[in-house]
Amino acid sequence: MVESGAPSNGSSSADEAQKPSKSQTSSAVGDSPLLLDDLGTRLTDFYALRKTSSEDADNVLDQLGANDTVDREIVLELAAPKPLWRPDRFMEAHTLVVRSLEVLDRNGTRHPPVPNVGPLKPVLAYLIEIAAKFIVRSHVRSLTDNIDRLYARREANCTEAFDDHRRLLRRGRVDMARVMPGFKRNPLAIPGVLLGGAFLSTILSVVQDTIGLFGGSGIAQVVATALVFLIALLGAFVILRGAAVAHRRIDMTTDQPVAALYDVIGRCREPPNDQSGVFAIIALILMVLAVLVIPIGAAIAISL
Repeated sequence: MVESGAPSNGSSSADEAQKPSKSQTSSAVGDSPLLLDDLGTRLTDFYALRKTSSEDADNVLDQLGANDTVDREIVLELAAPKPLWRPDRFMEAHTLVVRSLEVLDRNGTRHPPVPNVGPLKPVLAYLIEIAAKFIVRSHVRSLTDNIDRLYARREANCTEAFDDHRRLLRRGRVDMARVMPGFKRNPLAIPGVLLGGAFLSTILSVVQDTIGLFGGSGIAQVVATALVFLIALLGAFVILRGAAVAHRRIDMTTDQPVAALYDVIGRCREPPNDQSGVFAIIALILMVLAVLVIPIGAAIAISL
């Protein structure tokens, strides 16, 4: 057996002749370059040139088929060299997010402010709390799912050179897996758009049934119209106030910590928004519906 190192003097010339020369090996490899090497070089070049030479960076973008701002952002995310931008601050940001989720889940819908409307105040507070609770718990569910997926994907993105990143991301992913079941509570268990659509359908059904029931009397028609108007207006107020309470408390608790976490991770776009905007649109639709009920009911009453 020949030790590694310089060849022994007893090596036969036949064995030497059978070994491929270095030039032959290089030539064979050079005949079939890897696409991985070419793509990696382009991405590395763009990441290095993105702040120094815009013309050279644009040339690399053209080679990669990028044509607009979104394409440029896509290439930047592909070219990012590290799974975590600031691994030294990751655990700090992660623990702050978990704490903010806990605080929001506990206090996000507690004692919503309600105007003093006498004996109707407890009922109004209960309805507003239901609307706020749906928005808050849906948002907590969305955040935890999104963060857990992000951790798992970045962990899979770690190479041996980033074992410290892998350790941090695995710790964060395990933490999220432990707390996620407790944040999955959703008493309504239906999307906000479907909830709003069901409410609108109920209001329209009430309008139709009430008008049909009291269609024989002009006074009864006016009373029915006023009743439907008040129901629609009350529904709009409850949804709008619940959305406002939920949005304000989400903004106070989780918005900034989650944004800070995404900033520490780097190149992962924006965190998901809450559904308060969707509910606000539903409330506006109800208000328009309430306003339309008055002329429709008046026209029917006059025709009787």
